[in-house]
Formats: sequence, structure tokens, C-alpha cells
Amino acid sequence: MIKNISVYVSVLIFVLFSGCASSKLGWQGQSDSDKDDSPRYVEDFDPKMLAGDEVTVTPVLDKNPVANAEPVSGIQAGNINSETAAQVMGYRIQIMIGKNKAAIDEEHQKAMFKFDAPVYVEFLSPNYKIRVGDCLTRHEADKLRRIAANRHHYTGAWVVRCMVNRKITNNAP
Repeated sequence: MIKNISVYVSVLIFVLFSGCASSKLGWQGQSDSDKDDSPRYVEDFDPKMLAGDEVTVTPVLDKNPVANAEPVSGIQAGNINSETAAQVMGYRIQIMIGKNKAAIDEEHQKAMFKFDAPVYVEFLSPNYKIRVGDCLTRHEADKLRRIAANRHHYTGAWVVRCMVNRKITNNAP
């Protein structure tokens, strides 16, 4: 009985393997007549050649030249300072958002007198946003948000992460 079962199992395995080996789509895939000669991917593709948005990692530096500046005599070379403004990732406090440009401009003027930090109006379609400060750390931004809420009654103010301006002073040798 065990011998009969092993014979049946052996025959079944043989039929199974021989059936798979004789099929059109064996382990090699498609037959030669069905194959597409076009490549599946282009090997000479260069993503640098694409036209589109470019991603930059370095901060943007803008020189702040003094208009109509004349050379001043008597300046020592070691004491010359140059300032540049760099945009880096940081935080600002958003105190207002709206679509009415006149209301935003009016609140912007009020905020400029209330805060010691710079106040910006930014437009991200379809809204105008009033943002305050150029904070590098979240802790610094939270302090400014508490000041906005407690002293200046902007209770709905919140911290946003965005590009901020930073002045960098370079001492010339």
C-alpha cells in the first residue's frame, strides 16, 4: 500500500514538472516571437538635462551696498566690516491672514509700531499673511508668539516655519 502511494506521488510529480516545462511561458518568460525589442528603460537618461524646477541648498546672499558711497579717508584695513543678508530656514509668527488687501495693509501698519521685530506681508494665493520676526529657533519664535498674544492681543498668532532673513557680518582682514 505504501509502495502504491509512493508510485502515485512520483508519477504526479513527474507529470507536474513535465507539464510546466513544456508550456509556452516557462521560466524564461515570453517566446522569441512575442518579445518586444524596445528597451524597458533608457540607459543614457541624464536627470540633469531636464528643464524644470531646480533645488538649491545654499543660502541666497545679497550684498547691501550703500548708495552713492564715497571712500572715507583714515579707515584702517582691519576695521572694515561688510554685511550680507542670508536667507535661512527659520520661524516667524503669523498674526493675521485674509483676502482683503486694505485690511491687511492697515493691520500691517499697526503691527509695525507694536513689534520691535520686522513685520512682513506675504501673498500666497489667494491670501495675504502678516508675519513677524526672523527667528532661528522654535524657542525664540515661541517667546515672540507669547509676546504677541499677551502684550499685543494677537491671541490667534501661531508659529510658522519659513525662510527668514539673517544679517551676517564679515570682518575683512
